[in-house]
Amino acid sequence: MYVSIESPAETDARLRKVIARASLQWRSEPFAFYEFPAAAGPPQGLADAVAFVRDAEVWSVLRPAGSDAGETFGLFSFHFEEGLDNSGFVAGWRRI
Repeated sequence: MYVSIESPAETDARLRKVIARASLQWRSEPFAFYEFPAAAGPPQGLADAVAFVRDAEVWSVLRPAGSDAGETFGLFSFHFEEGLDNSGFVAGWRRI
């Protein structure tokens, strides 16, 4: 993995350029985290899941929210132009 060596101001300027040239796509449906016991192994049969996160006790799976969802999130993705240095880019999510 390539990591740029630059000042914070240079990183800010570079990433603003990268984001300005990226396409942004919003998923129309809400998403939610569902938890499964870690001891049972990775959850299976969740083809609609977009992320799996594990700690010592649970697998947390981000997938489209069902009627049983608690807190829901909007999901978006950036698609970067090939050849631009997007190292250091970190996105998040927002609650809906």
